[in-house]
Amino acid sequence: METQNQVRLTDRPVFIFFLVVISIGTQIPTLRISYANSYPENNQFIYLPIVMKPCDTSIIPNGNFEQGVDAWWEKGFYVLPGDYIRSDFDNPHSGEWVAAIRAKWLTEFGSIEQNVSVPSNNHYLAYWYWVEAIDMWCPGRCLAAYVQINGTTVRTHYLSYDSTEWQKDVIDLIGYAGQTVNLRFYVLGNTHSSPLFVVDDVFYQSCPTK
Repeated sequence: METQNQVRLTDRPVFIFFLVVISIGTQIPTLRISYANSYPENNQFIYLPIVMKPCDTSIIPNGNFEQGVDAWWEKGFYVLPGDYIRSDFDNPHSGEWVAAIRAKWLTEFGSIEQNVSVPSNNHYLAYWYWVEAIDMWCPGRCLAAYVQINGTTVRTHYLSYDSTEWQKDVIDLIGYAGQTVNLRFYVLGNTHSSPLFVVDDVFYQSCPTK
């Protein structure tokens, strides 16, 4: 499939810009130079490099947790400052500090939250997470961690596995762009299990790339 813009001038080179779609579906921008009269009959092609606009980022206050509990509230039953946001996790994504959120028993929850401003341009929420939750008493989807905005769940992570590497997630918050909202990472326990949901490097970005 070709998309062309053509200008014809007698006895002068004619420049045609178009996209060539190769078999795997990749689009390659190409400049075709063709001639009107006595010039060579064969078209000449110049393949142009693909230039991608970088994904811009913006920070969330203490989104990497390297300032301890600053900017965040830790909540849960019998939770003291530093119970979740700590520097003794064996495998942080970066730096030394993470938010390792755990909830025990059916009626207990664990969460961290803060009020944040969602940028109009960089409205994609990005974060890295790690799960430690394998439990013979709770297979499948009975345990979960939730990402919530103003109390509304915008992402659910089922805690039915143990991580082998950090994973990145990206959530489009276009509906909240330009607003100040409550951001919460929330884990609910059950009768037999106390899953661990670890979060690190929370920030905004301008594209949905993971």
